[in-house]
Amino acid sequence: MPAWIGFGSNIGRGREQLSAAWRCLGEFPGIRTVNISHPWKSSPVDMVSDRWFTNAAGSLEVCLSPEELLDALKVVEADFGRLRAEEGVGYQDRPLDLDLLYYGVGGGHIVDSCDLVVPHPLISRRLFVLLPLTEIEPLLVDPKTRRTVSEMGKDLLNRETGQQLEVCDWKE
Repeated sequence: MPAWIGFGSNIGRGREQLSAAWRCLGEFPGIRTVNISHPWKSSPVDMVSDRWFTNAAGSLEVCLSPEELLDALKVVEADFGRLRAEEGVGYQDRPLDLDLLYYGVGGGHIVDSCDLVVPHPLISRRLFVLLPLTEIEPLLVDPKTRRTVSEMGKDLLNRETGQQLEVCDWKE
């Protein structure tokens, strides 16, 4: 089953951590890595921090349910030192953040439970997700909005959001 994930890091050497996390995911049982975007540097969104993020998006083939894939993502995050704050604390700086963005053929699978929401509920407001995702899968259609990730990214670029991004190479 296809799945798309978002990567982020703003503690440590972001590009190296995202690259290493990508390799770890490829070694995880039931996960095959397919394609990853360039890394993108982005300003923090919805949090107070002076540390910019390194972000990317990746496509996977999985033999896991969405819930099992989320569990795998949390294991990889923990292996990279991610500590999750108490509920309600808000966003914090982190060495690795992995988000399940879309799941299923064409990204069309919808999950809405207390532990997992797919598609990720903030995709349409996050350039640091939409631009890397557009790079690897521009025609992916959001099952809730019925718009492609490319269309959502263009719309967000045309609004003044205060989000700053720049594309990078994997080598620093």
